[in-house]
Amino acid sequence: MRRAFIAVLPLALLFCEPCMQRAVAETSDAPQAPSRYVGLDVAKSGSPDTSLAVTIQSVSSTHALGVPAGTIVTVWNPGGPLLISVGPYLTQEMLERLVTGARVEVTGKILNVHGQNYFYARRLVVEGHQTVIRNNNGSLVRHLTRPRANSQTSKNGELQ
Repeated sequence: MRRAFIAVLPLALLFCEPCMQRAVAETSDAPQAPSRYVGLDVAKSGSPDTSLAVTIQSVSSTHALGVPAGTIVTVWNPGGPLLISVGPYLTQEMLERLVTGARVEVTGKILNVHGQNYFYARRLVVEGHQTVIRNNNGSLVRHLTRPRANSQTSKNGELQ
């Protein structure tokens, strides 16, 4: 049975290839909805990141509708209050450093979400401790605070 499957597989792939090429050609021309977060991608965005050295006015981790998920740090800059999204994955140690009056250096980009400007942090430095929040694609980086426990054990390379 297995040999028959292996013998037929190349033929099936050969006959399916034109169908796949046609499907890819049809979808590549279709207009795609632009992502509003494409501005966070270093390669696709035409603008460089902005760096700020600011003092924290307040910190909020409560989620509200229309607000980016995670911790929001409010700072004051010459243009008025600025809301900085530092994401939901900060370590407890870093969260404890984010207090009112703390001086922080933050690098990222401003995006408008639901009519409100948010500074999406890519990198955050508090008290000399640096944390990468978003990678070059703009995706959030998750920091492991402790090693993961394996859900399966292996013995001699085989799952038990």
